[in-house]
Parts: sequence; structure tokens; C-alpha cells
Amino acid sequence: MESRMDKIFQAYIDNEISLDEICTKFNITSWDFFKKLANFCNLHFVDLDEDNDFIDEGIPFSLLLKFKFLLIKNNDGFMIIRSKPCSLELLEQVKTFMICEKIDTAIADELKIAKILNQIRIQEEIKRLSIKLRLEWQENQKRDDQSCISQIFDFLLHEILSFHASDIHIEARND
Repeated sequence: MESRMDKIFQAYIDNEISLDEICTKFNITSWDFFKKLANFCNLHFVDLDEDNDFIDEGIPFSLLLKFKFLLIKNNDGFMIIRSKPCSLELLEQVKTFMICEKIDTAIADELKIAKILNQIRIQEEIKRLSIKLRLEWQENQKRDDQSCISQIFDFLLHEILSFHASDIHIEARND
């Protein structure tokens, strides 16, 4: 006999109910839900934080975004971390980009995954614009369209304004 939670887990996996609906209707925190989902799926639960060593080199960001997953190097190979169990399609896609003996899978909080993917997206865009700026300076190009430095500021302002920041500080880092 299938329990109520089993039905909720399956509905979440099948995209029939959102995390927000689950947390609201069933008065459960996202952390508790994903911990129980991992147990239901017989997978490890990973409590993500920014200190994890995420791999974003060698694998297209569009793939990370499409399947909403993160990749972490572990002892034997790699670990795919998602808020839902991995599909065979995802495993095959990862194998085309990452050569390794073993790929493990784990469950993590959907909200934390989204936050980290957003941080990676911002880093990728800054990296792309920085390269473009270097080329612009090297070639001493004067363009009629928006210069790269103004594109960088526009991008930063757009990202910062979405957080309703009251002030903005840009500081140099040692690295």
C-alpha cells in the first residue's frame, strides 16, 4: 500500500506538484522534504553550501541548467546532484563530457541548487564579458554599439537590482 508521502514524492518527481505547493500544503521545510525524498529514492542526501567543490569546467552550463543539476568530484569519480532522481539521458550526457570510472547520484535541496546554478551563470557571464573586454582593449576597438565595459556594468546592475540592493560596492579581490 502506497503511503501519502510516497504519492507526494512521485507527484514531485513527475512534475505534478511544485516544491512550493508541497511546503505550503503539507507544512514541511524544503530541507526535510528532500531528506525524506532521498531516503524514498534510496539515494544520498547532500546538504549543499557554497564551499562544495562544484565542477563547471568541461561541461556546458546549458546542460547544467537544462537538467538542473550540479556536479561534484568525489573519491572515485563524480557525483551528480539533483532535486530529483537522475534520468538515463542525463547520465549519458554527463558521460559524454566527463571521463570517469564511477558516477554517483544524490538528492539536494532544489532551492540551493537553483541558487548555486545562478551563481555559476553570473560567473560565466562575467567571464565572457571580461574576455570580450580584454579583446576590445587589445584591439583598441571603438564601436558604435555599447562598449564591453558598459555591458559589464549593465549586467551587474541588472543582477544587483533584482535583489533590491540599497547600495552597491565593487571591490577588488587579491585573486
